[in-house]
Amino acid sequence: MKKILIIAIIIAIAGVGAWQLLAHSKANSDSQYSFMQIQRGNIQSTISSTGTLQAVETVNVGTQVSGTINQILVDFNDKVSKGLLIARLDTSLLSVTVRDANANLASAQAQYNQAQRNLDRNKSLYDKQLLSEIDYNQTLTNAEIARASLLVAQSALERATINLNYAEIRSPIDGIVIERSVDEGQTVAASLSTPTLFIIAKDLSRMQILAQADESDIGQIHLGQTAHFTVPAYPDRSFEGHVQQVRLEPQTVSNVVVYTVVLDAQNNEGLLLPGMTATVDFITQDVQNVLYVPTAALHFQPTEQMMAEVKKNQQARRQDLPDSLRRGRGFHQEAPQSFAANGSNPSSSSNSSNDRSRLWLLDQHGSLEMVPVRTGATNGTLTEILSGRGISEGMQVISGISQKNGKTSSQTSSNRSSGQSRPPGPPTIF
Repeated sequence: MKKILIIAIIIAIAGVGAWQLLAHSKANSDSQYSFMQIQRGNIQSTISSTGTLQAVETVNVGTQVSGTINQILVDFNDKVSKGLLIARLDTSLLSVTVRDANANLASAQAQYNQAQRNLDRNKSLYDKQLLSEIDYNQTLTNAEIARASLLVAQSALERATINLNYAEIRSPIDGIVIERSVDEGQTVAASLSTPTLFIIAKDLSRMQILAQADESDIGQIHLGQTAHFTVPAYPDRSFEGHVQQVRLEPQTVSNVVVYTVVLDAQNNEGLLLPGMTATVDFITQDVQNVLYVPTAALHFQPTEQMMAEVKKNQQARRQDLPDSLRRGRGFHQEAPQSFAANGSNPSSSSNSSNDRSRLWLLDQHGSLEMVPVRTGATNGTLTEILSGRGISEGMQVISGISQKNGKTSSQTSSNRSSGQSRPPGPPTIF
């Protein structure tokens, strides 16, 4: 009876072991890794902003005298040259003012002439002591007053003439009319401020963008920096600009401090128009012909089983080495325990560099391996690989674990779109 009980216990233990083995095999058969490829190319890191296009130089053309618009000689989009007559005010009242000023000048001139003759006559009498000094001084004062009145009359005539000339509105620069604010017959009043009649842009072959940069990004923007921008009218086309000015005056928009950045852009084709909204990307990093990997692969989170398997594979490889290499410095592989579970280097939380991470892959024998790498520039989606043992272009690295039922773990939804399943065939050799 005792022997039968022992045999039953052995059979039960064997059954449990077989069941666990089958469950483990089923679990492994129900899942597979998702892979991403290491490639070579360019990476640009950018800061995004928005701004408004406008001409580099614009002039608001107004009037310095009040009156009624008698004639408009230009319209929207008309090209004008400096000094060209573009509008004319009604000159009826202004002409009357000039005539009044001429009459006042003639009267002042006559009074001055009379005062000057009296002065000459009384001076002769005063020299002969036939006129008292008091009477002579009065005559001298009258002559000086008449002379001052003459100067006032001359100034009034000059002012009236200038105002009459201001009735003819001329272009102050060579350019193109981008706005006309008045029509013929409209009355304009220039008593308090100069009204704007036209806006003339000097040159639309060069445009500028006034972009708003957040205070957290302004430190990465500098003079001469290249930027790319798009406008809604041409969403599939990218234009290039350069930073011309970073204005120091801060502005607060929705409780966020922003600074105005002025960009210069060429507009030789005339596609860019004043007032367009531009979406600007300031290029903060631009590296060419480098190895890069999708950032999702660097954020891959291994399972505990994967960590244990890598450790076991490392110990097996170490046992296969000669004693001299094992005791020396000929073999060194950083253990997976030295990395945090989220895939980042734990030393990055201290005072060491943040440019170290790791990649997970299958070696030439299909065994799981972890390779520490040093990273460089990134644009959030792609990350430059500066160094890593055996890392080369075309390698497949693990980015997630895909279940046969369609579920994927250790991979965010934003990164699944860039992941690719490992192609059939032998593992990548490196």
